[in-house]
Amino acid sequence: RLSMAQRFIKGALQRRLYGSAASAPKAPAKLVLPAEVQVSKASNGVRVVTQESHSSLARIVCAVKAGSRYEDPSQRGASHCLRMATDLTQREARSFYLTSTLQQMAANISCTSSREHLIYTLEVPKSCVGDALPFFTGMLASQTFRPWEISDLLPRLEYEVGALAEQPDKRVVESVHYAAYRE
Repeated sequence: RLSMAQRFIKGALQRRLYGSAASAPKAPAKLVLPAEVQVSKASNGVRVVTQESHSSLARIVCAVKAGSRYEDPSQRGASHCLRMATDLTQREARSFYLTSTLQQMAANISCTSSREHLIYTLEVPKSCVGDALPFFTGMLASQTFRPWEISDLLPRLEYEVGALAEQPDKRVVESVHYAAYRE
């Protein structure tokens, strides 16, 4: 004879087995292989790398050889300022217009930095690439760097430098790089 607890467990297990047996078999997932990477060179010497992503979003990335490694002592922090000034006023559009227009397109522009490169990224629905591309190229080539916008960035820059000083693991990496490359 089964105890009440044993009957409860047996019943729960049977319901679970019956429930899983009744479910319909799943169709195998459709495997989409990544498209081939295509490399070409534009007339101005810029190397263009493309790959189809089978997504509704397009991602356009521009890596500029302008990281902190290329700064001399009188230019320390210039690449960080450029990274933070990504969404400031351009010749064609003021900062507010740039931000609101990109938000209406569901687009995102960002910039990250490394020792070697500044990496600018535009993520936008494929249907809006043509509309967003002028803002992206303006961010790369025609920023105006208005004095009041730059002065607004200084507290953020000071905060980032201060935060770096408080993180010993990052200070070690900086010190090793400084010793290795004499920068």
